[in-house]
Amino acid sequence: MPRAKSSNSWLGGVAAIIAALGGGSGILLLLGGAKSDQALIKSQRHSTSYVGVEQQPTEPIEQPVEFTLYDRLGRNQVSKYLSVALDGKPAGALTLDEAHPSGTLKLTVPRAGAHSYALEGVLTVRGFFGGQQQLRGHGRAAIDVAPGQTFEPRVTVKGNTAHFSLQPASGAAE
Repeated sequence: MPRAKSSNSWLGGVAAIIAALGGGSGILLLLGGAKSDQALIKSQRHSTSYVGVEQQPTEPIEQPVEFTLYDRLGRNQVSKYLSVALDGKPAGALTLDEAHPSGTLKLTVPRAGAHSYALEGVLTVRGFFGGQQQLRGHGRAAIDVAPGQTFEPRVTVKGNTAHFSLQPASGAAE
């Protein structure tokens, strides 16, 4: 008989005891080490037999999840540089300018679900009288990632500081 897969030998022992007791009175002998997944049953009435127990995994196997960061220059934006960290680790950077006004960054996390992010960036904007101004900023929060999902960075300007955040895409880039 092929060996059954099991991570707990005690479960096989319980099944062997139940099988032996169910067959009437007799002698029960369990053989096997801590990692054994079979039990040997001997009975006065029956011949020697093996009982195996198979267990199903209790937790689903987690797969890496890829998602996209899509951005484009907004009105009066000349250039944008954005570095991304996910779960405390550097994940990539996105650079946009007038020659490359939009771009994507493919990112991967170990599993779907909530992940923290940190953004650091520099935004160059065109001023009212034709001059340019550089705004530095950052942002931290968490996103709920699903396979194939697209996020867009959003920027809020207060004074000379930019605050960056990630939002699910509005649908234009997906």
